[in-house]
Amino acid sequence: MLKLKAPLLISLLLLSAAIKITHAQVTLVTDGIPKAIVVLPDSPNAVEKLAAEEFIYHIQQASGATLPLLAESALSGKDSNLVFIGNCQAARTHGIDPAALPASAFQIKTLDSKLFLVGKDRDRGVIGRYWNAG
Repeated sequence: MLKLKAPLLISLLLLSAAIKITHAQVTLVTDGIPKAIVVLPDSPNAVEKLAAEEFIYHIQQASGATLPLLAESALSGKDSNLVFIGNCQAARTHGIDPAALPASAFQIKTLDSKLFLVGKDRDRGVIGRYWNAG
């Protein structure tokens, strides 16, 4: 039985090495210079605002660059290196629907040099996400 497993394992390893998985590339920062824009829905809720602030804060701490933040309607033709956070029209256009997610779930997707961070929160308020008593 061990003799059969070794060739199978080797075959799987070789196959996995041959498969190339590709993802859209989204450049956030290059040499300390912001290259991406964080985008929120035109009327973001408190969780979406907090998520954008946290994302920008952690990128700044890691790179020294502060990413700009715009409402989706203010994009004016920009179409690359965008980070959409929350229930944006662009996410829904690309088939990412937060209403279809289970409660407290999220989806991360890259597509055409865009990063989508979309979630569905339970209705507990912002503080409840950090201090849930139940």
